[in-house]
This record gives sequence, C-alpha cells and structure tokens, in this order.
Amino acid sequence: MHQFRRLFNTARIPNEGKDEIVNKFRVESEESVAGRSPTNLIVLQQGHIFSFEVVNEQGDVLTRKEIETQLERIDTACTQLGPSQGVGTLTAGDRDTWTACDNIDILCEVFTGYGKGFMKPVRVHPEAYLQLALQLAYYRLHNK
Repeated sequence: MHQFRRLFNTARIPNEGKDEIVNKFRVESEESVAGRSPTNLIVLQQGHIFSFEVVNEQGDVLTRKEIETQLERIDTACTQLGPSQGVGTLTAGDRDTWTACDNIDILCEVFTGYGKGFMKPVRVHPEAYLQLALQLAYYRLHNK
C-alpha cells in the first residue's frame, strides 16, 4: 500500500543529475503536524492547465456528478481555446537543461535613468517612447 501515498499529490521536481519526488499526501492523523493535504484537482488538456477544488466549504468531497460537471466545463473551455503551447512543451526537453531553466532566481533592480530628466533633452513624448519599447519587445519575442 505504500504506492498509494505516491499516487496522488506527488510531483517530480527536476534536479541536475537526479529528479526529486515531492509528496504532499497526508492522512488525517498527519495533517496537524505536516499541514493539510491539497484539496484541488489539476487537469492538463491541450497545453492548458486548470485547477478546481474537489472539497466543498463544509469539508465534504464533491459528488461524482459535480466533478464530472467541472471536467465537462474544462473540456468545453479547451475546445473554445484550442491547443496551446503549455508548460508540457517546455518540460519535454533534456532534464538537466530544464533544471537550469527552472532554477532561476528573479532579480529586480530599480533603474532611475529614465524620467523627466531623460525625456525632455531627447524631445520624445513618453507615450511614443513607450510605444517604441512595446514594439521592440514584440519584435524580439516573435521575430516579426
């Protein structure tokens, strides 16, 4: 029965050389020590990722019909949205490369070189400058 613990609430996290298995499954006796088990269901369909709660406000599991209704809504949404380039596309590559891409810390810096002091001497309207920046970003992203 040890496999049952890994059947739900388990994710494989890419690491260099060897992946790590993270398990969030908890039985009721463990919840007070390690926190509650997740109560949502994640659905990946056509590159889209959906999540919905399977436990209501009273703590009862949704009925089969209620879960089926949610899944039908997801299917309808995917039909309307069409295929997407979701995260599944990104994770299909080499594990070590994906680990390097996934393990990036975000660095936020404040750049004070722009403002009134920059715009007035170059005689560019702020809206025109912003429009050029957006067009450049689009061009670099889509090569067109």
